[in-house]
Amino acid sequence: MFQCTWAKELPKNATFIFLAPNASCTASEQQRVNIARGFIVDYPILLLDEPTASLDAVNRATVIDLINEAKARGSAVVGIFHDEEVRNAVADRLFEVGNASTSDALPQWAERKVAV
Repeated sequence: MFQCTWAKELPKNATFIFLAPNASCTASEQQRVNIARGFIVDYPILLLDEPTASLDAVNRATVIDLINEAKARGSAVVGIFHDEEVRNAVADRLFEVGNASTSDALPQWAERKVAV
């Protein structure tokens, strides 16, 4: 199970170098490493692109909690969420992206919304 609780016990002045996951890591493992990188520091702004993609239900719920905790601390969160349930759990506002020429390649059924 993925949890970042250990990060809260690290010294405030600690510096870490995170290496990129190697090719033997699964998509879920790579996603969990990326989430840990993003939430180990209290950033004022989080830019998220499908943060729960490739995660199982337990880890998905943990990421939703981490996003909501960051928002409660005052972090601004801008994200792209194709998963409607996740989007509804974390978004305060939704912005629909219009029919720009770059999005014309998307199928008509694809939702074009930005969660904030």
